[in-house]
Amino acid sequence: MLSELIDANINVICSSEGNDGNVVVAVCGAETGVINVYEIPISSLITAENLGFNNVQLLEDAIVVMDCE
Repeated sequence: MLSELIDANINVICSSEGNDGNVVVAVCGAETGVINVYEIPISSLITAENLGFNNVQLLEDAIVVMDCE
């Protein structure tokens, strides 16, 4: 996923792993709720959305800690 942003010349300021906030079942092969989160310049948002990325703020229950400096 990161490489898709880099290939599109989008500057990734920070990246982290988060949780989508949904309850998941604990069985093999089930969704885990883990999401990759990337901080990018607002000017690149439309380009990222065209690649299939979404703004994490649309996930009301998401748990994300961006710990980059």
